[in-house]
Amino acid sequence: MSPINSPITPPITIKFTAVANEDLQRLADFLYEVAPHKVAEAMGLILDSIDSLATMPMLGMAVPCNTFLNLRKLSVHYGKSGYVVLYSFIETDNIVVIETIYHMRELKPKFLQNSQ
Repeated sequence: MSPINSPITPPITIKFTAVANEDLQRLADFLYEVAPHKVAEAMGLILDSIDSLATMPMLGMAVPCNTFLNLRKLSVHYGKSGYVVLYSFIETDNIVVIETIYHMRELKPKFLQNSQ
C-alpha cells in the first residue's frame, strides 16, 4: 500500500492521572534533596520516554493486573537504576493513560503487589 492510500491513524493522546502527576512531583522533590543538579536531566528523560508512547504505545511490556486493563510497563534507565512508568493504552480511543511512576528501587505499587 502506498503512503497516499494508507489509512490515517489518529494521533495518540497522552494523559496523566492525578497519581502520576503527584509521582513526578515526589520524584523531583526527592532528587532535588539528594542531587539538585540532576533534577532537570532525570525529569527530562522520564518525560521524553513518555512522549515516545505517542508514536509507539505498545513499547512497554504487558503487566498482568486486576486493577487496570491493558497495563504496560515502560522502564526508563537512568544511572545505576532508573524509573518505571506504568500506563494503560486504550486502543479504541487512541489514549495512553500514565497511571503511576516510581523509582526502580521503590516498592511496587500496592495494586501490583496483589496482582502478581
